[in-house]
Amino acid sequence: FTIVYDGANKGPHLWVSREGGESGEVSIPESYLSGLPADDLWGHLKIADVGVRQFVRNVAEGTSEGPNFYDGLLAQLVIDAAFESNREGVLVTITN
Repeated sequence: FTIVYDGANKGPHLWVSREGGESGEVSIPESYLSGLPADDLWGHLKIADVGVRQFVRNVAEGTSEGPNFYDGLLAQLVIDAAFESNREGVLVTITN
């Protein structure tokens, strides 16, 4: 995932690669943009219920929505696999 802050490619960009070595950019679905233009980088953070805003709402409402410890673990497994893949030069499979 890349965010370009200025210029012709301004906006969020999502890149993926596949086993055969091919890679390319994947378009971000409109449903994820909440009706905002893709290049409105800060507008998304103003309306998204993330971080501290989400934590406060969860405490106030007694809910537990959003990322949890398990989600963090999975994210860390992806990060570790990316480092290992880069270091070893091989495809790393994540199993959990």
